[in-house]
Formats: sequence, structure tokens, C-alpha cells
Amino acid sequence: MEIISHRGYWLTPEEQNTVAAFQRAIDHGFGIETDVRDFNKSLVISHDSPTDKCDAFDSLLCIARETEVMLAINVKSDGLSQDISKVMSGYPVNRWFVFDMSVPDMRWQLKSNNPTFGRISDIEPTLPNLLGIQGVWLDIFESDWWTAADLRELLEDYSVCVVSSELHKRDKSDLWEKLKPFSNNPRLSICTDFPMEAERFFNED
Repeated sequence: MEIISHRGYWLTPEEQNTVAAFQRAIDHGFGIETDVRDFNKSLVISHDSPTDKCDAFDSLLCIARETEVMLAINVKSDGLSQDISKVMSGYPVNRWFVFDMSVPDMRWQLKSNNPTFGRISDIEPTLPNLLGIQGVWLDIFESDWWTAADLRELLEDYSVCVVSSELHKRDKSDLWEKLKPFSNNPRLSICTDFPMEAERFFNED
């Protein structure tokens, strides 16, 4: 299982989606999930409406280049597929995918040859019928709804990144226990606010 740090490996809430949190994640070998929008014709890192204080997206790419960490790019604005493709082609980032965009925009992400994960959740129980989707972002908005059988079936065909329960303000214990039997599967990852705790939990005997 690969561990992806939600908005980087941050130690205080103020560090979320900052270069310091991204660098700490890289130093520990964790993947990075971050949010990308457009602002003044440039890609920036921002979960909410962007301002001129947001870091440029390529500030992350500069430190992630030539590493093996996975970048999970949460696309918060439609119409960015070509911009993302162009900026990613300028950096030797080996492992990345986009996710969470609208379904119409997902078509453009796929047409731009951007590695794309579709979302399945308690609200959207099936993948969009689009060719080329490489993985599944397995979300849990209202409950930890999926079963071990659901996950096993998805892993037969896709890479799967599971959203950890604390990202939706719920206790993570049951979900982590449900995931643990799959922790040796190289196609599985988890996005979490607690990457160090996850590393210890999923690697213990």
C-alpha cells in the first residue's frame, strides 16, 4: 500500500498545501495530494477560491521532480486539462494522476492524456462510462460504505486510492482495520492526514 499525504505532510493546519508540507512528505517517501485551480492564467495550489498569495503549482513540481512519490492532483476548476498536461510535460515527474473533476471535464483530461482516476462514492456508486480511466478514487462522504468484496473487485481492474475517514471528520479506526488485509497490494493507496501513523499501522506485523 502506498501512503498519500492529504495536502502534504503537515504538522499544523496552517501548513496544509504548502511547500514545507510537500517537502516533508517527499523526505519521508510519502505521496502527495494537493488542490489545483487557475488564477491569473496560471495554475496555483488552492483548495478554496485562490488569491495572489497562493503558491504556484510548479513550486511543488520543482521539488517533486525526479522523485518516485505519487502526486494526486485534485482538480478544482474545469478547463485545465491542457494547462495541466503542458506544465507536467515540463517536469520529470514520473507518477501522478488527476481526479475529482466534473465528468464532462474528465473527458478533456483523458483527451489530453492525463492519467485520470474516476471517483466512486456513497453518492456516485459507479464509475463514469469513459474509456481510459486508470484508477479509482474511493470516497466516503457520509459513511465508510464500501466492503472488502467491493475493494477486492476494484483492485482486479484498477489502481485504487481510498479516502481515509478523518478527511470527512470521522474516526478512521474501522476503515483502517478493513484495509489492513490489503496492505500488501501494490495497486492500493490511502490518502490520509496521518501518514506517519498510517505507515506504522499498515507495516506492523
